[in-house]
Amino acid sequence: MAEVGHFLANGAWQEWPAEQAAAVGEFLRAWWTWTLTQPDPPEPAHEIFALCTEASGTPEPWLGIGERLAGPVPDRHLALAVTEWEYELLGDTSPWTEREEDERKRKKLSAWLVRHAPARLRAHGASEDLLHRVRILGLELHSRWDDPYWPGHRYA
Repeated sequence: MAEVGHFLANGAWQEWPAEQAAAVGEFLRAWWTWTLTQPDPPEPAHEIFALCTEASGTPEPWLGIGERLAGPVPDRHLALAVTEWEYELLGDTSPWTEREEDERKRKKLSAWLVRHAPARLRAHGASEDLLHRVRILGLELHSRWDDPYWPGHRYA
């Protein structure tokens, strides 16, 4: 799904006439919001997040929507996303693409998770291991390896 978002971005939809660009933006916001409120959406929420982030070039609006939609269903999607992304994020790589411009997006996502995810993950009943992995995201890369809760990931 991230590739679909990348293709949308390559289409420069944000530079289209205002009405058309607004329609694409509204569609992305509606799809993301709808996905977060569905117990079993057709595509996982973390995939739709990647699509929207790639299409818009920034994670901020999608993180903001996710922040406002707290509750059992969005929190479950958050827990699944963190579980899906933690390996790459702990290795300071993007969880969905390998483009050079993704460093800023990855940092924004990691910082948001460190600030906002722990309380929601606890409320969802996430494991202590997952909570520690989010906490470790807030450490510098090499300091992570010395943390007693480092999950033992190895990176080539």
